[in-house]
Formats: sequence, structure tokens, C-alpha cells
Amino acid sequence: MGCSVLVLAVFAMVGLHFWNRLERSHSEDASVMDGSRGESVIVSDNGRTIGAVESWGSCENRPHVEAHESTHAVTLLLKRTWPLWGGRGDEVTCRHNAGEKISVHLDAPLGDRTLTDRFTGRPVPFRTAPLT
Repeated sequence: MGCSVLVLAVFAMVGLHFWNRLERSHSEDASVMDGSRGESVIVSDNGRTIGAVESWGSCENRPHVEAHESTHAVTLLLKRTWPLWGGRGDEVTCRHNAGEKISVHLDAPLGDRTLTDRFTGRPVPFRTAPLT
């Protein structure tokens, strides 16, 4: 009886370990500026929406952009998240999409405020265009 309780306890611990891993995810901050995409940040005509084209893998959640606003600046940060069971990069092979627009809405128009990449601390080059 003592041996079967021990075996059952070991199986329960292993099962809880894997279940716990399924419920977690890995999050990573990244730059909104990717040299391979060129000037990919777009500010809407009214200055209240900022968009970027981003690609991500099938084993990754859709990334999102965070905007932190002050009276003199807006800083952007790209947030990427992977389920731990999904792996990242070279850990597994993930199909990547061709790139989709992700955007963030500002409380106030960008106006004369500077646009900065929070990850690198550098100014973000952008163009103004209608965002659909």
C-alpha cells in the first residue's frame, strides 16, 4: 500500500508540473523599430492612433503596442508573449505571417510631442497616413 501511495503521489506531482507549465507564458519587451521593415510606424491623420506592421509566429500570441503618454513625449513598447508550451525561436519551428497592422490609441493627439522607442530610447521615425 505504501508503495502505491508513493507512485500515485509522484504521478500527481508530475501532472501538476506539466499543467502548471501550460498555464504560464513568457513575455518579452521589444522595439517597435525593426530595421528590416524600414519606417513602419504610422501615425493617423488625427494623431490619435499609432500603428505598426509586425509579424509573429504561429506559436506566439498576437503582439501588442503599449503607449505611455506624458505632456512632452509618447513612448512606445512592443510586447510579445509566447505560451511556455509553444516554445520560441529555435526551440520549435513556427510559421510566420507576412505581417499585420497592430495599433494603439492615444488619449490625446501626438501633436508636437516626441515619439520614442521605450526599448531602445531612440526617436521613432514615422509617417502620417490614414489608418484603416
